Parts: sequence; C-alpha cells; structure tokens
Amino acid sequence: IDVLLQQLGGADAESGNGGAASENQAEAPITLKVRDQSGEEMFFKVKKGTAMKKIMQAFADRKGVSLEVLRFTIDGTRVNAEDTPKMLEMEDGDQIDVLLQQLGGADAESGNGGAASENQAEAPITLKVRDQSGEEMFFKVKKGTAMKKIMQAFADRKGVSLEVLRFTIDGTRVNAEDTPKMLEMEDGDQIDVLLQQ
Repeated sequence: IDVLLQQLGGADAESGNGGAASENQAEAPITLKVRDQSGEEMFFKVKKGTAMKKIMQAFADRKGVSLEVLRFTIDGTRVNAEDTPKMLEMEDGDQIDVLLQQLGGADAESGNGGAASENQAEAPITLKVRDQSGEEMFFKVKKGTAMKKIMQAFADRKGVSLEVLRFTIDGTRVNAEDTPKMLEMEDGDQIDVLLQQ
C-alpha cells in the first residue's frame, strides 16, 4: 500500500480564512513519527484529540513489548498516556522518541523484609531474550506466566516458527510450560535462543 503524506494548510492557508480554517485544522489528522533508540521509525496518522496512549500502545504492540517498559518523550519531556497531540501542541511530522526503560535492580530488592517478597512474586519482571546474532528483545511478564508466551512472541517478531527455536537459560533448555517462578528467574535475567539445525 502506498501512503502519501498530504500537506494540509500552512501559515498562508490559515491566514485570511478566519476561524473556519483553524477549526478544520484541529479535525484534520496529522502524521507523527515515533523513533526508537535504534533509529527505527514508525508513522501514525491521528487526530489532534486522540489520546497518546493509543499511539503508545500501537507502538508497543508492533514491537512486541509491554507498554510499561517503554518511555515516550518529545524534546526530552515525558509524554503521558492521557496527553493528546493538541495538548502537546504537536504539528504534522513531529517526532516522538522512545526509550526502553531499565526496571528494577539488585538494590531495590534487598532490605525490604518478607512483605516485599510476597509483592515481588506478583510484580512483573523484565526478561531479556538474546539470539545468536546478539539481538535482544525484552519482555515484561509476571513470574507465573508460561514461558510459551514469551517464546511464541519472540518467534512471531522474528517471523519464524517456534519449532525451529531452542530457548535456554545458562545452557539448560526451557520448556513451554515452565514459568519464571519455576525457573527461579529474577528481573533482568537472560534467555538465550538458538536456531535449531
């Protein structure tokens, strides 16, 4: 499908037409560019009254990651889910930057006693899945989630069948019915993936 970016209005078109042009401009969709750390760009055509959460969720879905691990900014200022392009005074072609947030760490866990441990079981953890080429994907999951979900999501994003992939942790094969809790996984742990011959 070919997509053309249509130039709507501009400084000259607005002046002299009064309020009618401005009202139409607010309703006309704008195209926003969302750019991640690797430089990959996605384009979203939205109305100025659309909640940013829609763009943020669509980006997360297309990248196959949880929205919670992503941070969206415009010129260094954090974008909130309830913001709209109109509230942020965004124009056609503006760029939104996306960063993968680092979550948790060893220090956050220590010294909190038993209550924290109970909450930790329910709190999601971020797991890193690394393939032979060194490419990494991050998945935010609860400790009770079946590993099959992560494995399938990885296969889908790579565009390969799950059957040709072998997932291991420290050399031990991961089974589809395993969970991070069963495997005693912690936030930030790595799963290695090999393409089976």
